[in-house]
Amino acid sequence: MKAIQVKQTGGPEALKLVDLPVPQPKANEAVVKIAAAGVNFVDVYFREGRYKAPLPFVAGQEGAGVVTAVGAEVNSVKTGDRVAWSGTLGSYAEYAAVPADRLVRIPQGELQARASAVFGMIAEGKLKLRIEHIYALADAPQAHRDLEGRKTTGKLLLLP
Repeated sequence: MKAIQVKQTGGPEALKLVDLPVPQPKANEAVVKIAAAGVNFVDVYFREGRYKAPLPFVAGQEGAGVVTAVGAEVNSVKTGDRVAWSGTLGSYAEYAAVPADRLVRIPQGELQARASAVFGMIAEGKLKLRIEHIYALADAPQAHRDLEGRKTTGKLLLLP
C-alpha cells in the first residue's frame, strides 16, 4: 500500500511516499481502507517533532473509510462498516489499523436524512462548503506547506 511516512522529523520534505505492507489488525484494532484523510495542524506538530511519536510513523490523525478486517477482541465494528476517527496516527495511507475504541460507525439511514438536508442547504446557497483543497496522497508535503504558509481557510483532504 502507499503511505506517507516520516522517518526523520523536519519540514514538509520529511513526508515521504513509501510502499508498506497492508497492516494486520491487533486484537483490539480494525483495519480500514481509507477513503479520505484530513490534514490538520496537529499533523505538522508530529512531523516537526513537537509532539513525539516513535520513528518511523505514518502521518495523519483523522480519516474515514470502510473496515476490511477486525481483530479478535473487536465487536463494535465489522467488516464492511463505514467508519471515521481522529486522534490516532496513520491516516495518510491507503489502509490504517485503528484501535476500535477510536472508531465511530457512520450509519447508512442518521446519515441519508441529514445528508439530504445538508445538500439541500448547499443547493439553496444557505451553506457554503469550505473544502479548501483536495490533494493526492503523494502531495501531502504540499498540503503541509499550504497549511503552514497560512494559504488555506477551509478543510484540506488527502485522497489515497
